[in-house]
Amino acid sequence: MILPHQEPLIFAKKIIEQNKEFNIVKCEFNHIPTLATFIEAAAQASISFIKDNDTAKIGFLTVAKNINKLESITKTTYLFKLENTAELNSMKQFYFESLEEDTKKVVVNGNFTVVLQE
Repeated sequence: MILPHQEPLIFAKKIIEQNKEFNIVKCEFNHIPTLATFIEAAAQASISFIKDNDTAKIGFLTVAKNINKLESITKTTYLFKLENTAELNSMKQFYFESLEEDTKKVVVNGNFTVVLQE
């Protein structure tokens, strides 16, 4: 995955699964992440929906809503499961869940919108 960020702000590390319904991306943090960091990581993970023939490579997080912290945040690695729920031209809306890697327990969920640079 190619992201326009610099370390230590690159959280999305590896695409674990891609299918028609959702993608799963492994995200790693240098510290226990905050809720805001989860939102940024989810936005970074949305790059997993960019297809090779798409010309847009940079996206801008424009809206985050209905963000819920469901469990204590105690780890530095989480799986992000994303569903692309709506698209209009270069605007894409996603639903995400952040899961503990080992237990698959959902820790944070919510919705966000990104606009891709054309």
